[in-house]
Amino acid sequence: MKILTIKKTLISSGLVASMLASSISPVFAQTTSQTQNPVEGFWKSLHKDVKDVKNDTTPGPEKRQDKKGVIQDLKDATKMKGAVVTAINGSTLTVSFNGKTYTVNTDRGTIFRKHFFGKSSLSEISVNDKIDVLGKFTDNAKTTIQARFIRDASIMKRHGIFFGTVTSKGSTSFVLQTKNRGSQTITISGTTKFTDQKGDSISYSQLNLNDKVRVEGVWDSVSKQLTEVDRVRDFSIPTTTPTPSPAH
Repeated sequence: MKILTIKKTLISSGLVASMLASSISPVFAQTTSQTQNPVEGFWKSLHKDVKDVKNDTTPGPEKRQDKKGVIQDLKDATKMKGAVVTAINGSTLTVSFNGKTYTVNTDRGTIFRKHFFGKSSLSEISVNDKIDVLGKFTDNAKTTIQARFIRDASIMKRHGIFFGTVTSKGSTSFVLQTKNRGSQTITISGTTKFTDQKGDSISYSQLNLNDKVRVEGVWDSVSKQLTEVDRVRDFSIPTTTPTPSPAH
């Protein structure tokens, strides 16, 4: 069976689409970058499974059985939307869903995504986070799931660009008052670049209260802060007009 045929079959069964097609109201910074849809990573993983089976040197009947196993695993997948994380132990999550407790195991093949489908990792998940899970039960009691895909709806982060006025300033952060999103805390690091309105390099010490600035970084809409700040551009620092050379 060709991979394309497998893909069409699984799409029609709605295993992935039904979980991802949730009614999420988009939350935008003043400008945001597009994030990759996690379905692409999911299908890459599936394609690899099928490719590994295809290239296996196992005799025909056993190879066909392996391929059927890959397809059946996905057909039998279970979906959880809005499960609450109650405990984290290494690579295993304990979640509460519809009044029951489940164990969710993750491994190197598990795909992690944030609320807006940006790439994530197990280390970003916290107790009380709400997650969506796609995986399969590994026990007869159907209380333990091997996860193939986890989306943490509580990690409200995406790359954003904000314009505003500096209202307070600390040693490693400052507060930016924006027009549409209110106050945002901007956390800087040693890799943050500061420039004037022309794009020439300046230092953080040159940033003053009431300056008009543009900030690029990873935005968390819940905590109202930007981290991993790439660049801060200060439009209030006056440009220096070159002194004309005296006429001869």
